[in-house]
Amino acid sequence: MTRKYQASWDDGTEAENAYVKALEGDESGLYKFLRHATTSEDMMQHWDLKFRCGGSPLLSDVKSHRHKYRYGPLLEGFFVVEWKNVAGKKGWILGEADEIAYEYYDDFYVFNRQELMNYTFMITDFSKKVTKFFDCVNCIYQRKDRKDQMTLIKISGLLESVPHEIFPKIK
Repeated sequence: MTRKYQASWDDGTEAENAYVKALEGDESGLYKFLRHATTSEDMMQHWDLKFRCGGSPLLSDVKSHRHKYRYGPLLEGFFVVEWKNVAGKKGWILGEADEIAYEYYDDFYVFNRQELMNYTFMITDFSKKVTKFFDCVNCIYQRKDRKDQMTLIKISGLLESVPHEIFPKIK
C-alpha cells in the first residue's frame, strides 16, 4: 500500500519504536511493552502503544517531533494539540490514551492526557480562529477545506504548568 504522506508515517513509526526502547530501558523496570495498536485503535481510539506499568495497563499516544512544514526543519518551542481530526471527529487529545508522549530532539516529554487536555483547554481561545499554522498559538487553526482543528502550545508554559516525565531516547 502506498501512503500519501509516507515520510510523516515513517517519522511516527520511528518515534513509537524509540519510545518503546526508552521505556523498556528505564531504570525503574516498571514498563513492559505489550503491543502496538491496531489501525482501528490508532485511528478511532487515538493510542499507539500498550504497556504494562506496574500491574496496570497503560495506553500511550506518541507524537513525533513535528516539522514546521512538510520536509522542512523541526518545529522549535511548541507542541501541537489536535482537537478535531481531518474528518471533523474527535482529535487525539480527546482519545482514550492515558498519556501523550511528545518526541522532542533526544527526549520524550510525557504528560497525562487528561491533564494536558485540561491545561490546553484552559489556555486556548476557541473563539479565535486563524488561517495560518504559525498564528495558532493558544487559538484554533483549521486548514482550508479540512475539518481538523489544532492549536500550538508553548513548551515552556506547559512544562511549568503540567506534571510530566522526561525519558531520554536510547541510542
